[in-house]
Amino acid sequence: VCWRISLYVDGKGGELASDVRYKKICSGEGWMMIKEIGNEGKYQASVDAGGACISFLGSNPSGNGRKTLYHYAICRANPFIPIPLPKIFKAANAAEGLQKSKDRWGGNSERGGSPRKAGSTSPPHKLKKIVDAVIKEEKIRTAQ
Repeated sequence: VCWRISLYVDGKGGELASDVRYKKICSGEGWMMIKEIGNEGKYQASVDAGGACISFLGSNPSGNGRKTLYHYAICRANPFIPIPLPKIFKAANAAEGLQKSKDRWGGNSERGGSPRKAGSTSPPHKLKKIVDAVIKEEKIRTAQ
């Protein structure tokens, strides 16, 4: 880091292009679920989708014949995007029976994700239904 700062101070700093590549998995109104290819893929997907992005980080079998666990990160492009992440977290926790668990869906109004340790039991198609239902409910609520 010090070397790069020294180069910059000496006027010899370079530029790196952002890697915004991603693979679309599914989408809904104002959001997109992706598999990131580049480090900044989620930011580009948020813009392309009109506001929010769910990054599918991967899955792994939980062992002992139990369900596969999934890992997600969610972000909004800016605070004015009408996608209520806290309500999405609450709905995902309810769908997975995690309301009272310490390891559950959570975050803030800008970003968050699935349970860190245990992961989510919702595969992408199930999570899409949860997110779409919350957005539809929010749209109806705000229209009244």
